[in-house]
This record gives sequence, structure tokens and C-alpha cells, in this order.
Amino acid sequence: MKPLSSEQVAAFKDAGFLRLKGMLDPALCEQALDRLWAALPANSRMRRQDASTHVGPFPADEESRDPLHIRAGYLWQLRECGTEPLLIELAYSSKVLAVAEQLLGEGMLAKPTVGGRPMGSEGPAWPGGPTDPAITDGIRGIYCTRPYADEDRSVER
Repeated sequence: MKPLSSEQVAAFKDAGFLRLKGMLDPALCEQALDRLWAALPANSRMRRQDASTHVGPFPADEESRDPLHIRAGYLWQLRECGTEPLLIELAYSSKVLAVAEQLLGEGMLAKPTVGGRPMGSEGPAWPGGPTDPAITDGIRGIYCTRPYADEDRSVER
């Protein structure tokens, strides 16, 4: 039996995304959060247990342009963990794979390599450019955006 209804497939084709509850294992998500917080430098002013410190942007002295661990402005991208067993198990669970294969077709997903090259290993696609998302042996990693507090986000950034 296919995991998605024809209505869900149509909604995906129309909007380009689906929001599906219960797809990710909560215990693995908690471990991924632990991994993200453990990667933050010890001298960071952001503290996991103090939500008031989560508001962005990152201070200039805490920013990192390392393509494997970007902290810039409101963006936090931990790519170095993209080929670790935890992240591969989370992203390639049987539930997620069933949905992905229904939408993309069977056999269309690249197989991840535990311990392979995470996204960002090759640096930017060109000098000053973005990291090529196709150059990875795993998943993209853990991405998050820090809260904006009371700033007006309607202005283009």
C-alpha cells in the first residue's frame, strides 16, 4: 500500500511540499538536537536551556563560514554530520523512503554512505559561491534558522 493518498500527491505537485506528522522518530530527533548543540563552540553566548539566547543573529565573533558548519546571521547549518549513522538513519527511515519513492519513483534516491563526504567537503561550487548540494555521500545535515524576535521580516534580506 502506498503511504500517500492521491490528494496528498496532488497537493505535493501543486505546492512543492507536504507536511506529514509522525514521519520522524522523536528519539532520533532528540539525538540530532543533541548533536547540533554539541557542535556549538563552548564560548557561544547561545545556551540550549535559555530560549532568550536563541534569538538571532549570531554575533560577528561567533559566525563561521566553514562550509561544514555555517553560523551566519540567522542561519545555522551543521553539515559535518550528514554522513553520520544517526542522521542517515533519521532521514532514510522506512517511512521517509516510502514517501520519497512514491513521489520520485523507486530507485531514484542516492544511497547514503556512512562516513562518506558530507555536503560542504568540497567547499563552494565556485569562489564566493554556495556549496553544491549534489556533492555529498549522505544528507545535507541539520539546518535551522534562529528566531527573528520582533524584527520586521517582510523586508527582503
